[in-house]
Amino acid sequence: MAEHDPARSRPAPGLHAPAHPGAAPGLVGHSAFVGRQPIFDRSLEVYGYELLYRRGDEETAVVTDGDSASAEIALDAFLEFGLDTLVADRKAFINLTRNVLLSGVCWHLPPDRVVLELLEDLPCDPQVAAEVETLAAAGYRIALDDYVPNDPRAPLLPFTSIVKIDIEAFDEQTLRAEVARIGESPVALVAERIETHDQLEMCRGLGIGYFQGYFFARPTIVHGRRVPVERLTALKVLALLADPETPLNVLGQAVASDVKLSYQVLRFANSAFSAPASAIDSIPAAIMRIGRDRLRAWLSVMALSGLEGKPAAVLTLALTRAQMCEALARTAGVASPSTWFMAGLFSTLDILFNAPVDKLLEGLPLSPTIVSAIVHRSGDLGASIDAIVAYERGEWTGARSGRLTPGDFTAAFRAALEWTRHWETALATSA
Repeated sequence: MAEHDPARSRPAPGLHAPAHPGAAPGLVGHSAFVGRQPIFDRSLEVYGYELLYRRGDEETAVVTDGDSASAEIALDAFLEFGLDTLVADRKAFINLTRNVLLSGVCWHLPPDRVVLELLEDLPCDPQVAAEVETLAAAGYRIALDDYVPNDPRAPLLPFTSIVKIDIEAFDEQTLRAEVARIGESPVALVAERIETHDQLEMCRGLGIGYFQGYFFARPTIVHGRRVPVERLTALKVLALLADPETPLNVLGQAVASDVKLSYQVLRFANSAFSAPASAIDSIPAAIMRIGRDRLRAWLSVMALSGLEGKPAAVLTLALTRAQMCEALARTAGVASPSTWFMAGLFSTLDILFNAPVDKLLEGLPLSPTIVSAIVHRSGDLGASIDAIVAYERGEWTGARSGRLTPGDFTAAFRAALEWTRHWETALATSA
């Protein structure tokens, strides 16, 4: 089956959505979890993100409440949060109930930025069909979530750009037949709940063009594998930077132990991005010019970017987790937030380098307490890393740590997304 680009299936006829009348002030910061889950194309580039939402006082982990009011609050939350922050230039998949679909709120969303995802329990009555047809004609992309054989929403297929299939609901033979049947319609297929690389390859083999799940955040462990030498020094410097008391000469010696890293640090210190007043020609002077916080951020991006066989989303995950960990540490009044940043970052090393994390941490200047927090999730730091991982996956009941509120997590997530986007752009600009 040929791959289909959903972005081209419903060309917009020049219709522009009106400005949104306003969002509930302070909602995201005080009472809601807001998150996202990436959707990949066949090249493992991020095509879009499904936006996840839950009120902070709800105990059931759901994407949106079945109640109209809660779903409207969810849309307001996304708009208050900002689509640019949540999805950058990618598509935002937003779940809709029947009541919200028919409420007119969708018309306040920009058709070039969103995909309207119709939940599996949405009835296909004449009102729904008419609204979906009108939205599609206006350039909105429509997705059917959790599509199944003999799905009652089948009459909506002519107006649909994307069909999502939960692969856990089928055995391989039934999945193959369903993919072939849906493939007769001009829609893009998204395979949901892909948790392993084997599942990813199976779906690729079936001709499915888009993939959603946490396969990218699960390491394929190869025992005996080590961190490449050219990245190991950068990780050692990052570990030293976690302690604000590390002397400048110690940092300088660590950087100078690797010729390539020394060159890169000097180049960065002399770049237009760093805006130097005069040329820098020594490592200690370069570190002073860059500053410890900026050096830590730059090293984090540089050391973990461009890994062979890894989608760019893995780097985004690592940086966002690290910065979110530091932001929560500051909110909780932790004495050394930079240590939490480093621990959050290093908790992703197994994903990045496909080796056991305890082996990857050997040889780095880390205390046993920090290593235990990363490897065994011990102590407050370990519990916070676990809570952030739960947040990443939209498992809201697990996104709890100490006295931190849902608003604390969402505020940290928002700040982390903005920080990560800034530094990924900065590295690309200064490269």
